[in-house]
Amino acid sequence: DADVQAYAEEYGLWLAPFFIINAIFLVFNQTLYANGKTLQAFYALFLCDMTILLGSAMFIFGVPWLGIPSLGVFGAALGIILGRFVYFFFLAFFIHKELKLRFVFPKKNPFKQTITGLIFKVGAPATLENLSYSLFMILITRLIAGYGTEAIIAKAYFDSLAMFTFFIASAFANSGAIRVGQLLGEENYIEAQSTIRYSVKIAFLSTMIPSTLLAMGMSVIATWYTSNAQVIEYLIYIAMADVLLELGRVFNLVVNRAIKASGDVRYPLLSIMFIQWIIVLPLALFFGDFLGLGVIGIWIALAMDEAIRGLNLWLRWRGLRWQRKAKKLFYSMANHHEE
Repeated sequence: DADVQAYAEEYGLWLAPFFIINAIFLVFNQTLYANGKTLQAFYALFLCDMTILLGSAMFIFGVPWLGIPSLGVFGAALGIILGRFVYFFFLAFFIHKELKLRFVFPKKNPFKQTITGLIFKVGAPATLENLSYSLFMILITRLIAGYGTEAIIAKAYFDSLAMFTFFIASAFANSGAIRVGQLLGEENYIEAQSTIRYSVKIAFLSTMIPSTLLAMGMSVIATWYTSNAQVIEYLIYIAMADVLLELGRVFNLVVNRAIKASGDVRYPLLSIMFIQWIIVLPLALFFGDFLGLGVIGIWIALAMDEAIRGLNLWLRWRGLRWQRKAKKLFYSMANHHEE
């Protein structure tokens, strides 16, 4: 609808100029992670979230006795902008305090050919993978929007709720990737394998239990957000289909990041591009439009996407090709360090 689109445009225009802050704090965040300072990264994120929560409440609805008017969509964007600046500040503080790193502008060319080549060799495929996934999800969102405002609202609500089903799996994926990187640097391949097998087991249990509970309780939970019967119905069916989706997401989260940590970054890119664009997109159109399943059909296609990619990456990990990639990558890094 036109009014919903207007809100989205205003919100995006306010946030867009501050995406540079996101880019920098992603680097800060991963720097802390890679050095095992995950608790400090949590503190920074917690303060960020509290700022967003309180700031959004104040600026969206207004606080008359403080002289703060109701700012609506701009208030929502302002709360997030403030939160991200808080996140940026505290990540920088912890990097300086815990890792003893100083922030200075380089006097010479910082883009040394060898290290830049290594960074782009690993980073470029990962970037293209994220780009492909983002474009795919934009198209999926467009397809869902075609079923009406209620459908896109239901997706937005469920995306927020779904975070609670896989946040532990995501944490294990991050910690597993960090540990795999350290173990591969020590050439301890057996321990790297056992680390990922353990991470998959924990991630599976920690995801399936809350996703199942969410599906069982969605008829009640949905009423906390809306009284619209159509949105509630969408949420109930999406939650049921999402239980299947989470089965595959576990492997995509844990194994995908472990494979990348080993330097085997091209295979996940080829996997996501082929499976999503060649297989899943036609399935989404088939289930959603041809079979008339609508939003639920698209969610079934997304579940198949996660399952196929997850199985594919697990077979890649079991095939041990990543060991040769890791040896080659760490040999190149060692040579650069000696130079």
